[in-house]
Amino acid sequence: MKKVLLAIAGGMMALMATAQTKYESTAPVSDTITVMTYNLRFGERGSMQRIAREIIEADADFVALQVVDINTILVISRGNSGVNIISELADRTNMFGFFGRTVDMWGGYYGVGILSKYPIVKMEKFDLSNPRNVEPRIVLCGTFELGEKRMVFAATHFDYIDPETIALQAREADAYIRKQGLPAIIAGDLNSEPGSEAINVLDASMKRLTNGQLTFPAWEPVKAIDFIYGYPAEDFKFLESHSPAPSADAPSDHLPVISTFVLEKGR
Repeated sequence: MKKVLLAIAGGMMALMATAQTKYESTAPVSDTITVMTYNLRFGERGSMQRIAREIIEADADFVALQVVDINTILVISRGNSGVNIISELADRTNMFGFFGRTVDMWGGYYGVGILSKYPIVKMEKFDLSNPRNVEPRIVLCGTFELGEKRMVFAATHFDYIDPETIALQAREADAYIRKQGLPAIIAGDLNSEPGSEAINVLDASMKRLTNGQLTFPAWEPVKAIDFIYGYPAEDFKFLESHSPAPSADAPSDHLPVISTFVLEKGR
């Protein structure tokens, strides 16, 4: 009996040691990060399966999503009517999903979203000015744990009607990101092209992590309006940026932008 008890105790100790080792170990976190920004056009042109496949193939660590519908009843959305787009994509990509509402729409919600491979510390929604009382705009901003480092990742979608409003929203988003106190990425459909006041504002204080590729419309792009920025500039070493080839069968009216960079510092 004594031998049996000793054997059981030894087995329990081994299990406890194994569990402790597993608990204390952490998966390696690379300093090289890939970010995607994608205006989904509420799933009108492509299935969740196809969009998820694009995210998986890009091996994106973070994804900023715009024109995201949650449970809206929209017949023209090709089978995506009533779908919770964030939950669907998070499930299909095995990522964490977060949503920021801008308006109630067609029985559900409309806004922007974030997908992340990394766990969250906090998430908040920052309302941008809307002086003409048109569609509300926000910055959805999260602080994430990348192993021992922390980084801010934010998604946004600026106004498309009034250049003065767009420039105002760019200034507000810029100031908000710079106050976070951590290396930060902001990405989204900025409805502005290089040389505009809004892009000049961001270029002046952040590092542009895109190549100015044309993204709209997806089938024959003539505008560069989807961007990824890093702040502060010295914390990011830009490696490359690309978009898929234009296609009449693209799952959105925007092409996604995928950028890879090195997070050289962290706090």
